[in-house]
Amino acid sequence: MKNMKKIFLLALLMVITYSCDDFEGWNVDTKNPSEVPPAFLITAAQQDIFQQMVGMNVNSNNFGMMVQFWGQTTYQDEANYLFRERDFGSSFWTRHYYLLADLKEAARLITENSVEDAGVVKNQLAMIDLMMVYSWSVLVDTFGYIPYTEALQGNSNLVPKYDDDAGIYNDLFNRLDTALNSLDDSNSMGSVASGDLVYDGDVASWKMFGNSLKLRMALRVADVDAATSKTKAEQAAAGVIMSNAYNAAFPFEPTTPNTNPNWVTLVQSGRTDYIMTEQFVDNIVPLNDPRTPVFMQDNVVPYIGGVYGVNATYVDRSHIGIPWHTPETEGIIIDYAEVCFMLAEAHERGYTLAGDAETWYGLGIAASMEYWTDASAADLATYIAQPAVAYATAGATWQEKIGKQKYLGLFGRGFEAWSTWRMLDYPNTFTRPPDNPLPVPRRIYYPNNEPQLNGANYDAAVAAMGGDELDSKVFWDVNGQGN
Repeated sequence: MKNMKKIFLLALLMVITYSCDDFEGWNVDTKNPSEVPPAFLITAAQQDIFQQMVGMNVNSNNFGMMVQFWGQTTYQDEANYLFRERDFGSSFWTRHYYLLADLKEAARLITENSVEDAGVVKNQLAMIDLMMVYSWSVLVDTFGYIPYTEALQGNSNLVPKYDDDAGIYNDLFNRLDTALNSLDDSNSMGSVASGDLVYDGDVASWKMFGNSLKLRMALRVADVDAATSKTKAEQAAAGVIMSNAYNAAFPFEPTTPNTNPNWVTLVQSGRTDYIMTEQFVDNIVPLNDPRTPVFMQDNVVPYIGGVYGVNATYVDRSHIGIPWHTPETEGIIIDYAEVCFMLAEAHERGYTLAGDAETWYGLGIAASMEYWTDASAADLATYIAQPAVAYATAGATWQEKIGKQKYLGLFGRGFEAWSTWRMLDYPNTFTRPPDNPLPVPRRIYYPNNEPQLNGANYDAAVAAMGGDELDSKVFWDVNGQGN
């Protein structure tokens, strides 16, 4: 039944989105235009979020390449961080602002038109704001200063000011708390539940999502505001995602146009230029990791990765795993494994939480294994017992121990792997592309046309941040080995 609902909603969404031009001028009341139901706006926004965050198309998402999960055989501009050419920051920026506008409109329609019970409306608005907080946090983590308080005003303000990134995060924490306090299990999501393809309108699941996002954001600020980090993490910890059954996942379809975007990039487009990197192969293969044949294909034996940023022959290098070539592979933006590693980190920072760092570290590995493989308990025990994996011996610092395993657990989720690397500085094995030997970027350029479209506000933001450069840093990124 869930799949039928999903297919119907996505199909209808495509009709609404792409077929309107066929009926232009038919019984149109220009003074009272038709409005898209909030449920459809929510579906559209969710689809946009997941397509943007899990995709690997170089025009819109290069984070998986930046953390050297994969590289390319021929086209090396992105591997060399020449992001101005395709202006991928613009695509990333624009899509998030579009989906935020959809969510804002859904909230407006619910607030102004809903006839449902007040408790139901509160749940609906809280769910929408949790998605908005997620998207806003991604924009801050990517660019730093962004238009926020004056954004999404349409023609009323075409030149919104940029707000400072730390201030935005403070407001997002407040919005998270308000949304979490508004969610009430005794009420439903009402009419918008049909548009929620992530959790089917389940209020308890959205609470877990909100608390997991709160924990993530709390750890982001740990090195710049330890008190806030501790408070927010401890508040969130009891309500986070506690099994893979509650992963924040989007159900892509086996047929176009609602497939996983990586299938579009790798299969539908006929691309034969994405390969595993030597760096990733060298990190996972020596561990006899059961996830290895999932993350990589065995088209060559032994596994052979390409040198990052260097041309290679496709058939002679290991290819990205089958799930990334499968149209219905679900997309994930927060999962149980990530939560476990975050709880391990919180323990190491001295926060008061249940369990201990070593336990949560092991549970993070187990959660990832459970999701991707059919490894037995004995297989898992053997894996964790290895000196290179066991918590007592896996690294000299907790950052190294957690950073390396969390990196493996985040395979395919380049944005979060990049963000975690900026926090923990592990793994420290990334190589610099030989043609442009720069370190891994700490942020992404603003869209190329921002100086023309919003020049004064752009200039003010750039001056405050110390430049619109790849080595400029967002407010919480105070470390950095520069590898």
